[in-house]
Amino acid sequence: MKRGLKILIIFSLVFLAIIASGALYWHVQYKSGLAVATEDFAQIELLVPQTTFKPFEGVKSEDDDVLNILLVGSDARDNEVGRSDALMILHYNQSKNDLKLVSIMRDTYVDIPEHGKQKINAAFAFGGPELVRETLKQNFDIDIQYYATVNLSGFSKIMDVVAPDGIEIDVSQSIPYRGAKFNLVNNFYMGMSY
Repeated sequence: MKRGLKILIIFSLVFLAIIASGALYWHVQYKSGLAVATEDFAQIELLVPQTTFKPFEGVKSEDDDVLNILLVGSDARDNEVGRSDALMILHYNQSKNDLKLVSIMRDTYVDIPEHGKQKINAAFAFGGPELVRETLKQNFDIDIQYYATVNLSGFSKIMDVVAPDGIEIDVSQSIPYRGAKFNLVNNFYMGMSY
């Protein structure tokens, strides 16, 4: 019986050591990522807001039938300089009548020309659509011919055009939500919502 108890105690201690090591590793990784994110955000916040960027210089694709359009959703309000909240490439092959939409994650870590390693959404704040185009070309070898941007107020106007009476959603169960960061309360109750 004593031998079984010793094995159980040793197993328990090893198990606790593994759990503690994993928790410590997670904590260190979390703090490291938080420091990098805070540093990137601070660099963007220090930018002097500019209303004009380098002109967009779309590059013709090697294949005449291919058209790539950069779609940028900015988090800017009114005349602010914002980062790209949504970044997509609309690829259209005219000869095959083939349409593809590719979304690029905004936290993709890339080399932004003249700004070093940053999240790709910072490229829009640093230099507008042209710098995003240059960044995509440098990191992914994608030629972009045209672009379209929309900010928060523009998105609201688009939704008013697309769904002037609002969007009807049937919520199957009540969903309480309290945002941790901003202490927002947004509850969704079972039934129809608009």
